[in-house]
Formats: sequence, structure tokens, C-alpha cells
Amino acid sequence: MVNNSRLTDVLLALSGTDDSNRLSGSEVLKILEEARRPFNASTLLSTLLQLESAGFAKIQRIPTYEFNITQEGQRRAYESGVGKPISYLILMLDLAGFTTFTSENGDKAARDLSDSFFLKGSKLAKANGGRVIKSLGDGLLVVLPPPTKAFDFLNNLRKTVTNSMGDPWPIHVGCHLGTPLEFKNDIYGQDVNLVSRLCSMARDDEVILTTSTYRSFGSESHISKNSILSETVKIRGLSEPLEITRVDLNE
Repeated sequence: MVNNSRLTDVLLALSGTDDSNRLSGSEVLKILEEARRPFNASTLLSTLLQLESAGFAKIQRIPTYEFNITQEGQRRAYESGVGKPISYLILMLDLAGFTTFTSENGDKAARDLSDSFFLKGSKLAKANGGRVIKSLGDGLLVVLPPPTKAFDFLNNLRKTVTNSMGDPWPIHVGCHLGTPLEFKNDIYGQDVNLVSRLCSMARDDEVILTTSTYRSFGSESHISKNSILSETVKIRGLSEPLEITRVDLNE
């Protein structure tokens, strides 16, 4: 039998999902690992089966296994002490080429780079009224209060982390104004999952925002119109296409 704290961990990882916005098993495992609550695949499946039996989660088995929380499960998650969703500008950033850098320079150099990115990101986030939620090894999960000037924050952060040539280290960024659940200094929910997917789609020195976020307060006056591209894309796990805006930080 899985203990209640482990059941709560998985419920929190599923928070914000629904029948049209499910997570794969690998995505649930990644969320739990980043929250420093790691599971192995067999324990996760056992936990999900218990949650399904209790009516707290749904498991789609065909064509592949995907998972989402039920309304009763979301209520149970709230009762765990999460509280109500809080409005944040959520950013996920990762350092481009980090794996190559690690293989060429070794683990210590990679750890030093990761630590430097975390410390400098934390200082800038705090100066903007926000905070770094956690280091992701090669990146950061950051929340800022709306209406923070996101591009000012990103450009200032880029100036603090440079490569061997003294140039800003290329980054990938996903950004969305959402209402994640906050629990034990971490954040959960579909908005966090969405930002992770946007970040994984970004090219070097590119920010991908949901267009609704960009229209709300992302269109800062100093951003060149030549650097902006809007498009509608299909994102895995979402039933409807999503309108996104790409911004090149080098323009």
C-alpha cells in the first residue's frame, strides 16, 4: 500500500489536468523528479491505480497510457494544504548546449555553471518581486508577479551568464501567465506543464509565450516587431490548437 504522502505527491503532479489535457507517465515522473519526490515507474503506476480506484484519477489505456486528475481528486489536492491558485507569470528557462558543455568540460564545470545561473537568476527574480522556484540542472523555473516586464528580466539575466567568448549564453524560454497551485515552495498544475512544453519548443535565444500572455503585457515597446512571429500549433496533451508568439531575443 502506498502511503498518503506519496498519493498526495502524485495528485499534485496531476493537478490542473483534465480529460482534454492529460500527462504521459514520463511527464508525471519528470514533474515528481523536479519536485524532488522521485518515483520509479512501477511505483508510480501502482499509485495511479490506487488513485483511479478511489475516483481521484483517470487512466487512459488506449492507444497509450495517459493520466489526469478528477474533480474529486483536485478537491483532495486542495485539502492537502495547497490552497487556491495564485496568479503568476511563469517562466521556464534552460541553457542551450548544456549537455555538450558537460561532456566537453566535465561535471564540476557544469555544476558551477548551473549554480551560477541559479544564483544570478534568484537575485534578478527577487529584484523584480518574484523568485526562482527551483533549479532544473540546466535551467530554472521562475515566477514573477504580473505585470513584470518579462523581456527586461530575461535580457538582464542573459548578460550575467556568458560563454568562453564573453557572449550571452543562449537560452530557451517558455512563458505563460497562469494560476499554478503553490505547495511547499513549489508550483504545480497545467500552467506549469504548458510552460515546460513551450520551453522545449523554443530555439536558441527564443521566448515562446502563449499569445494571450503576450497580448496582456508581453508586448514591451522596445521589442522589435521583426523579432515577433505568431502561429497556431498543436501541443501534445491539449485537445485544442494553441496560439503562441515567438520572440527572438537577439533582434
